Formats: sequence, C-alpha cells, structure tokens
Amino acid sequence: MGLFSTLNKGKRFNFELPEALPKENYLPLSKMPDGAVYTVRSLYLNRKSKFGEHYVALAEDKDGTIYGVNLPKFNNETVIGILNNDEMVEAINSGKCGISKGETVHGENGDYIPTVWVDLD
Repeated sequence: MGLFSTLNKGKRFNFELPEALPKENYLPLSKMPDGAVYTVRSLYLNRKSKFGEHYVALAEDKDGTIYGVNLPKFNNETVIGILNNDEMVEAINSGKCGISKGETVHGENGDYIPTVWVDLD
C-alpha cells in the first residue's frame, strides 16, 4: 500500500449484516460466556454510546449467531492498529480472528475484563 492510499477509508470488511441486529444481540464483553471464542467478522466505531466512543466487534458464535460485542474503550488503540494493518483486516475477512473475554483483572482504577484476541485456523 502506498503512502497516501492509507488515507482512503472505505469498506474494509467483506461481512455484511443481512438485516439489522436485534438489540438483544448486543452485549458487553463481560457478558460473553466463559471460555467462548467468537469469530470476528467486522469491527466498527460506535460514536453514539453514552459512555463515549468505543469499538464493536460483529462476531459469530459457534452456532452461527451474530453478536455486536461492545469492546471496552481501552481497546480503542488496539482496534485502530488492527484497522490500519491490511494483513489483520484480511485475516478477519478470512475468519481467522477470534475474541473471548479474559479473567477479571483487579486494577488500581477498578476491576476490568480484558479482551483476548485469538488466532483461528
């Protein structure tokens, strides 16, 4: 990719929702089942959150159900890095990226649940 072509922000992911995702199919990362790994199909920025801008992973469970997994704001830089990496975008388009929730971390500023990124075969 050339120097200026990186500025072209068009559709990066092949996945398209066939219809609007029902509200009940949106969940915070913390509500993912323990041990579950969902296949990431797309990532997008949610600008309308009452908690500030954060990314959402459109992700598929083992039964083929699509969920909008709200990623914690501390993942924003990581997702921006993914979006700016053609190889990672292609891996998502090829179904080779998964997410799961990590174990609760007890930090100085409170508890949080980290996102675990998974390489899928």
